[in-house]
Amino acid sequence: MDMAQVVDRHDLRNVLPNAEASHQFEGEEFGDVAVSFFWTDAPAGAGPRLHQHVYAEVFVIQDGNVTFTVGDETLEATGGQIVIAPPGVLHRFVHAGPGLSRHLDIHPTGRMNRAPTGTGREIVTTQLIQRDSMPNSETAYRFEGREHGDVPVSFFWTDAPPGTGPTPHRHPYAEVFVIQEGRVTFTVGEETIAASGGEIVVVPAGTPHKFVNTGPGRSRHLDLHASGRMVTEWLEDRAATGAPVPPLPGNTRPREGTM
Repeated sequence: MDMAQVVDRHDLRNVLPNAEASHQFEGEEFGDVAVSFFWTDAPAGAGPRLHQHVYAEVFVIQDGNVTFTVGDETLEATGGQIVIAPPGVLHRFVHAGPGLSRHLDIHPTGRMNRAPTGTGREIVTTQLIQRDSMPNSETAYRFEGREHGDVPVSFFWTDAPPGTGPTPHRHPYAEVFVIQEGRVTFTVGEETIAASGGEIVVVPAGTPHKFVNTGPGRSRHLDLHASGRMVTEWLEDRAATGAPVPPLPGNTRPREGTM
């Protein structure tokens, strides 16, 4: 079984010198991980030049105000919103201020600017999504790419109090946890990992795992699934009986609202 990895964001390349930080995570550098992202904290006026990708890019705005130009459209986005720029469409963004804007810019591929496996049904229009409009529990909002133009990435946008977290489970793809604030303890296979704000935890495909917010305050993190459809196998029944965990089958059925 592959081991989990913990990455400090400050060990990643900062690609926006005029920003406080825009750290580049490329999934292929950390195993068979089909998702990449920029973790951006930037002051007013900072932003990249006009560019495009062969896949849709998903911007998750945590805080601040960001002005996007996507093709002929201009969008004003703020904390608690998601912007999707379609494949092949020129786009850029600038931080509108005041103060820092913080967002995660998700690329659904293990290597940026290389095409992922598509379905032929990907979005052709820009989307602006309110977090509060997405399915949610008491601790997380769920974004599934298949519901937003067949984008091949999904995530939980988590804001959880101490002592909360899911029971053991696994996925047929890697899961990447981007810890923005707080302290989270992960159990990955037989490993125990204590992670805190500014760190990234990579859980390999097929590996049993769980996590809990170990406090003292709330934990805020984005939990990235390298798939347009979340697929989860819950393992608590096996753990209760002591039954071994077999290799993950290829036809595992998804359960809605899972971590």
